[in-house]
Amino acid sequence: HAQGQRVPLYSCAADIEYSTEVAVPRLGAGAFFVSLKALYEECTGQPLCVTKYGKPHGVQYAFAEETMEKLVGQKVQRYYMIGDNPLTDIRGANEHSKDWTSV
Repeated sequence: HAQGQRVPLYSCAADIEYSTEVAVPRLGAGAFFVSLKALYEECTGQPLCVTKYGKPHGVQYAFAEETMEKLVGQKVQRYYMIGDNPLTDIRGANEHSKDWTSV
């Protein structure tokens, strides 16, 4: 499209695969965004701009820190991330800061 991207795009679920009881991989919303991005860029020759929220993006962890510190009225020394997906839950915590420990 000659005018560029007209609609802002937001994503809150980056998981390409997710865990279930089913033995085969299950595709999540992240797989949709990978496909959409490739198609958009192939058709327009321009990058697709996506604002990402949720794990593993830092905005999620920063919001949790800010909220907890307001609740307790002081700096929190350690945060724990309990997650089932190493590619999103655990990766996000490990990459955000040294104050986060993943379980």
